[in-house]
Amino acid sequence: MQMRSPELNIAEEHLDRIGGLGPDDPDPSGKKRDWLNHARNHLNNARKYVGRALGKTADELVRRIVQVAERIDELAK
Repeated sequence: MQMRSPELNIAEEHLDRIGGLGPDDPDPSGKKRDWLNHARNHLNNARKYVGRALGKTADELVRRIVQVAERIDELAK
């Protein structure tokens, strides 16, 4: 079961937009940096929530946060 987190869902949506550009596609809207910053902000908000989550919910949330953070790092290159 995947942890439902609006903050992480929004971060992943921004990353999907960046990921859809492809390595050789130009960024016609110039939004890649903005999308990365928004994704980072939503990721930080999700990290604040971890302290209030319990048990398996917290574990799943931490796992998703790590995945999103890795994806941000990869797309920021």
